[in-house]
Amino acid sequence: MKKDIILIIFSSLVGVLLSFFMFKQYDNNEIILTNTNTSKYYFVELGSFSSYDNMISSNNKLNEYIYSYDNNIYYVYGCITKNKKNLEKIEGYFKDIEYITYIKEFNISNTFLDTKIEEIDKQLETVEDNDSIKKYCKQTLLLYKEG
Repeated sequence: MKKDIILIIFSSLVGVLLSFFMFKQYDNNEIILTNTNTSKYYFVELGSFSSYDNMISSNNKLNEYIYSYDNNIYYVYGCITKNKKNLEKIEGYFKDIEYITYIKEFNISNTFLDTKIEEIDKQLETVEDNDSIKKYCKQTLLLYKEG
């Protein structure tokens, strides 16, 4: 009985000492660096396809697009913007060329892309014709491919 009490007290002391040393290594004055410089981007999705060949044949009206491959599905994107107001213009353009659009939001950390997309968004706010919208969408996709 006496051995059991001594063993319990000894084990408790060892546990307290180990936890003390464990928590001591985490100093409260430590600075934890996190990447908070992400920006929200709106990607205009034009469809999802089960095969690469279907994707290519279904997007023959597009001069420029990007795609991603996730869970055996190809997702096609026709434009990128940071400005929610421009989405209506962009969706109207794609509706005119007979595409159904879906908006996907992604957070991306890229200061070069941020600056350039914001410049294009400002220019896109001032235009209404489909040729200009098409040109700006192409520019955003090329910037995304570069960065």
